[in-house]
Amino acid sequence: DQDGNMELIDGQQRLTTLMLLLRAIFPYIEENNNASGTFYQIKSALWQLGNDEMPIRTSPNMFAEHEFTVDFDSFKYIFEHGHTKLDDDNRESAKTTYEKNYIFLRKKVQDTFEEYRRAENIIQFKNLVDYILRTTILNVFITENVGDAMETFKVLNTKGLPLADADLFRTAIISN
Repeated sequence: DQDGNMELIDGQQRLTTLMLLLRAIFPYIEENNNASGTFYQIKSALWQLGNDEMPIRTSPNMFAEHEFTVDFDSFKYIFEHGHTKLDDDNRESAKTTYEKNYIFLRKKVQDTFEEYRRAENIIQFKNLVDYILRTTILNVFITENVGDAMETFKVLNTKGLPLADADLFRTAIISN
């Protein structure tokens, strides 16, 4: 739009999961000598940074607040604080999907980090994080309007595995 905001047509769940994973990883990279390039890559993916590389916006870098109507507050809280609003890490007491998923990812990251720490091989944790950053590919297609974006989505997704009827129906409705 005229403000420079873009609308995400496909991949919301994958992108959200990636952002939650990076937020779960961040404290471990930050704690271990900032791991130079890795630390900056994750930090700049999660927050808009100022000239001094300090976050100038605490809400997630890739998501506009007005786009979320359900559970955005819990998502934003996770990014601002690095944990959920819950007193414990019990997924069963989580109220939102963001909280449940973040608790799950944070526990997996913590277990992996502790495994490398016990083996006195923290560098392998950094290597794992570097591998995730290096092999994650984000394809961005910018179109002039939503209709063109939907047509691109339909063409890209109907050439491989068949889409579910609901996906095709959604694409048709949004493009009209």
